[in-house]
Amino acid sequence: MSPAGLQTGVLARVAALGCLWGTAFLFVHIALRDLSALQVSFGRLAGAGAILTIMVAATRSREARRLPSGHARLTVLGLAFTNGVVPYTSIAYAQTQVASSVAAIFNAATPLITLALAVIIRAEPPLSPRRVLGVAVGFCGVAWMFGFAVADGPIGARLALMVAATSYAISFIIAGRAQISGVDSGLVAARALSWGAVLIFPVVVAVDGLPAHPSYSALLALLGLAVLATALPYLIYLNLVRDAGPSAASLATYVVPVVGVLLGWAFLNESISGREILGASLVLIGVWLAQRRVIEQ
Repeated sequence: MSPAGLQTGVLARVAALGCLWGTAFLFVHIALRDLSALQVSFGRLAGAGAILTIMVAATRSREARRLPSGHARLTVLGLAFTNGVVPYTSIAYAQTQVASSVAAIFNAATPLITLALAVIIRAEPPLSPRRVLGVAVGFCGVAWMFGFAVADGPIGARLALMVAATSYAISFIIAGRAQISGVDSGLVAARALSWGAVLIFPVVVAVDGLPAHPSYSALLALLGLAVLATALPYLIYLNLVRDAGPSAASLATYVVPVVGVLLGWAFLNESISGREILGASLVLIGVWLAQRRVIEQ
């Protein structure tokens, strides 16, 4: 593929990934009407893990269904936590107390955190003055949303959303590690999600138990969450990190707030305040300044 074709393909995958991830907040909101946050997180992990495990079993040889080394298994375990158990549970918990659109807006902080982490571990060159300004403006937006835009929401929900954004950022760095660079992305995604479900299952049983009679709407929401917002985007996410790097791949979260807010407005009758718009705008301007080189490339 030509460089221009590769760039077009990367851009298309960034947009698709952001749109698919953006649907998660709507599905979580609907599922939470009948299920607890832990139950929603477990259902999301278990459903997506089962779908991808079946896909891998049906399309890969026995040898191709094995992770090649202990280092690869540890890396996948890291993904199970950072792009599975931690953010899924944190977002579901937060959405028991704040609107889905607010949860989506907080996700816009992920590219800034990813860039900061990439610079710290020297996966990115030192920041230029413009990029420093972008990070500063973006984090001012995050601070504004944390302190003012959702000031009426419990601090626990706001902290949970920041934990989710930070966890996603760490996962982008982990996904770019050499230990899984040559491993089939379907296998990595299937293992990470399945292991995440196994890890969280005892906690779900101990804290909330398993749901007795979930409604059809909750089950359909979990199905959408597992397929559209988790299994499919997980594959895109892993391949995108390999092709474009963690900082470029994290730009998908640039799209997430737009999709999340629009779906919350269209299907949940949610509104967004001027304070939230201001905070989100500062974050997005900061991302553009800090990641302008990546966006233009």
